[in-house]
Amino acid sequence: MNKTMTNNELIITRNRLNDFIEKDKVTPGKISYAITKNYKALEEALDPLKTEQQKILKKIEEANNSDMSDEEKTEFTNKMNKSFEEILTTSVDVSIHMISENEIIDISGMSAKDYLALDFMIEKAEDEESNPVPTSVE
Repeated sequence: MNKTMTNNELIITRNRLNDFIEKDKVTPGKISYAITKNYKALEEALDPLKTEQQKILKKIEEANNSDMSDEEKTEFTNKMNKSFEEILTTSVDVSIHMISENEIIDISGMSAKDYLALDFMIEKAEDEESNPVPTSVE
């Protein structure tokens, strides 16, 4: 399933997923596969951001090593930081391997933080309240 996320959301999601992975929690094979696949997809989606970040950092470094006044350097750095903030709000489509809500419930020892880390890849079960069946009115 394709999901649209901002670069900032990608970073947060990847970091949460990384924290979950570092716990080395035992999960069923299907879920482990989805976690690995999604982590790689998030990393790949972040590659252009990393490239742009390096370009901006290089420009700031060059400006700091130039003959610009301190005021000009500060102004330039602020301009570059604003540019990077704009990049963080850029939307990106990411192919996410989804797992069902029922599959995740069966993992023992899951904390709220663990569920939050996997939330982006959990396909929500439709419940009756969100899609009520119309009844006849007499």
